[in-house]
Amino acid sequence: MDDLIDRYDFERRLNGKTPAQCPYFLEKQILNELVRLFFPKEIPTTGHLLGEKNDGILSRALDIIDRKLFLTLTLDELARDLDVGVSLVQKTFQKELGISPMALIADMRLEHAASFLERGDWTPSELAHICGYSELSAFSRAFKRKFGVSPKAFAAKR
Repeated sequence: MDDLIDRYDFERRLNGKTPAQCPYFLEKQILNELVRLFFPKEIPTTGHLLGEKNDGILSRALDIIDRKLFLTLTLDELARDLDVGVSLVQKTFQKELGISPMALIADMRLEHAASFLERGDWTPSELAHICGYSELSAFSRAFKRKFGVSPKAFAAKR
């Protein structure tokens, strides 16, 4: 819960480049966790966010992305797993989140990389590989574009 709140605070106040949907999604996650804490017997402890449609393309896609976040996942594979066309996946993401599926995956990987750096779990070069970057320099550029500092400087702040 503390990690969710810290991430929300970072996205809401400190990171001006965050798409508007990210803090909204985090707010829903926080509320979901609070409801599950207060009503543990009535609400399952795993599964979809409360109030979300479980059968929608976006919901199913986010589940797949979450499960396969650090595996190689192409847009074609995602569409195949959803049993829909690639263009429908792209249109759904663009309409609902204002971002492409692959951009969301890259963004989510960078978010996780930041938390791994904060905890000192891995080095920037290890994270570059984990996040699917073949070069540390490409990872560093993407990280700096998102967070405003290099991975090394980000890790040094902890």
